[in-house]
Amino acid sequence: MLDAAFAEGDLDAIRVPAGCAPWRIDWVDGDHRLGSSAYLAAISGYPSITVPAGLLHGLPAAVSFIGRPRCEAGLVRLAHAFEQAGGPLPRPAFACSLQLHT
Repeated sequence: MLDAAFAEGDLDAIRVPAGCAPWRIDWVDGDHRLGSSAYLAAISGYPSITVPAGLLHGLPAAVSFIGRPRCEAGLVRLAHAFEQAGGPLPRPAFACSLQLHT
């Protein structure tokens, strides 16, 4: 699958969401993680790197770059350039405590 994408687009890397969108914890029903892009690189044996990409709904989000085999150095340079181009990331707001309504 990745071989075809790299060949068709003459790509050095593919950018994908690092995982599902961040969510707020559901203290009653638990977390509901809905997938990850990590398996794409893992099952193909391709290198990948994940970097912060900002906030989504006030929660930290990230992107992953998947590179061609044996091109790890270029992938690290690409990830570094992505981080530098984005500038400083906003700080997520963390609640000091949880107020429960009874």
